[in-house]
Amino acid sequence: MTPEEFTEALSSTVMPFGKYQGQYIYDLPLDYLLWFKEKGFPKGQLGQLMQGVCDAKAECGNTIFDPLRKVNGSLPKKPGKKREWHFED
Repeated sequence: MTPEEFTEALSSTVMPFGKYQGQYIYDLPLDYLLWFKEKGFPKGQLGQLMQGVCDAKAECGNTIFDPLRKVNGSLPKKPGKKREWHFED
């Protein structure tokens, strides 16, 4: 994949599953990407994009994707699941 193809794919690809489903790949948190790096990225283009974003964020920080955010914006984040804790008296 050329750098131009990578950037084009990155600007339109959202996470298709999991905790950050619906978020642009470039908006995924580094710790989430590092977890995938340890466990194994998905196969195919999605895994290539996630690995590229992980490496870029680890080397250069999150602001490297600010130009994409200016063009595409960021998608609204889903509210997290509210946890309920029950303790026995």
